[in-house]
Amino acid sequence: MLNIHVWKLALAILLFNRHPDPRRVYRLAELSRIAASIARTDASDEEARTLAKVAIHESGAREDATGPLGEKGPFQIMPPGKPTAEVALARVRWSMEACSDLSLYAGCRRCGACPALVAALTAYPDGPEPRSPAQEGVARNP
Repeated sequence: MLNIHVWKLALAILLFNRHPDPRRVYRLAELSRIAASIARTDASDEEARTLAKVAIHESGAREDATGPLGEKGPFQIMPPGKPTAEVALARVRWSMEACSDLSLYAGCRRCGACPALVAALTAYPDGPEPRSPAQEGVARNP
């Protein structure tokens, strides 16, 4: 099931950091599909932010990205893993549980081994905060 709030949160980060030309509908659709893949997971708001920023850093938020070592998809998952948001989220959680950062997700051989790379993974701004589900029915003041 698609979590609309998480989709809006992820899409806001992707659009804010990628600045696609509004005439390039295929690029807007690609960013929306990446945000939707994040929203179909059980990611918290913070995990969704992390996944969107990882997609920006790892692949430029491109679905068809392939890295030099064979990593694939927007989250650059190494084979034999599938390049999906679910797999990326599982790896983010594993790295956070083991190291309290993204060292293992980034490919560092041990926790804390490459702080600059880990910092670069999530160095992108969040962009505008989407309205929460509780605010959806609330009218804005003009």
